[in-house]
Amino acid sequence: MEYSVPTSVANAFLNDNANCEAALDGPNSNAQNLLHSTCTCSQLSYKTYSTGGSQFRFSRYDPILDAVPNPGFFTPSYPASSPYVTAVGATIIKEDGSGNLYEAAAATLNGAAFSSGGGFSYFYTQPSYQQSAVNAWYNSAAAANPNLYNISNRAYPDISFVGHNFPVTTACTSSSSSSCSVRSIGGTSASTPTLAGMVTLINDQLVSLNLPTVGFLNPIMYDAYSKQPSIFRDVTQGDNFCTEQYCCLYGFNATTGWDPATGLGSFDHAAMSTYIIAAKTASGAKFNANNFASPYTPASGASVTYATNAATTAAAVTSMFAWALFILMNV
Repeated sequence: MEYSVPTSVANAFLNDNANCEAALDGPNSNAQNLLHSTCTCSQLSYKTYSTGGSQFRFSRYDPILDAVPNPGFFTPSYPASSPYVTAVGATIIKEDGSGNLYEAAAATLNGAAFSSGGGFSYFYTQPSYQQSAVNAWYNSAAAANPNLYNISNRAYPDISFVGHNFPVTTACTSSSSSSCSVRSIGGTSASTPTLAGMVTLINDQLVSLNLPTVGFLNPIMYDAYSKQPSIFRDVTQGDNFCTEQYCCLYGFNATTGWDPATGLGSFDHAAMSTYIIAAKTASGAKFNANNFASPYTPASGASVTYATNAATTAAAVTSMFAWALFILMNV
C-alpha cells in the first residue's frame, strides 16, 4: 500500500481479493504497511473505490512485469554492503529424503528462525577483488531481475558458514558442568564468529612463522577462489526470498559459484590456511611485532604495573581484529 486509505476502502480491496488470501500487515491507515498475498501482483483484482466524495484507485505495480528500471528496489544491509568489510552469511544443514546431509542458505522457509541476506550496495562501487566472481554469476542463467539492483556495485555476502542450531552453554553457577544450561542459537551472530575464529588461528600460524598476519581478508580470499576453487565448499541450495516476517516474490537463489545468497560458499580451514601461508611466504614480508605493542602508559604516580610483551599483545590484538573485521549481516 503506497498511500493511506480509509479502512472501508482497504477492507473492500481485501474482500475483492479474498481468494488470494490478501491481508495487510499493520493498520489500514499506515502508509508503510505491507500487502501479503498468495497471488502475484498481476493476479490481484484492481478497482476504483469511492467513499466520502473521494476516489481511491488501486493499480498494479511490479518492477519486473512493468519494466520499471529501479536498481534500488532491493534494500541492502549496511555495513554488510560496505566493500571494506567481510560480509558473512549463514547456512543451515539439512537432510534429504535419503538421509544425506547438505548445506543450504539459511532462511525461515527451510527451518531456520532467521533469514540470511545478500544483494548489492546502493552507493559503493564494486571492488576489483570480487569483480570476476560476481560477473560470472551475472553472466550465468542464475542471475535474474536486473532492474532490482545495480550489478556494478559492491555485492555481498562474501562467504557463508553454518549459523543454525549452535549449542551454547550459559548460566553456570559453579565449576561443575552439571550447573550449566545449554541452549541453541542461530544467525550470522553464529557464523561470523566461526569465521573470525578460523582467521585468528591462521594469524597464529603466520605469527609463529614470522610472517605478516592476514590483514583484510577479502582480496586474498577471492584470489584463492580464482586460483584454487577446491578450497571452497560451494553452497548451491536455498535462497533469500523470505525474511523473518514474510516471503517476497523476488530474491536471490544459491547457485554454482559466487551468488548473492551465500557468497563463495564456505571454505576448508586447513586448505585456506595452507594457501594463505604460501602466499605470505612468497611475498617475502616478515611479521613486525612492534606494530602490535601496547601504546598504554600508566598515569604519573599510578601504582599500576604492566609488561609490554609484544607476542602476547599481538595475539590479543589479532583476536580483537578478527572479531572486529567481520560485520554481522541479516536481512
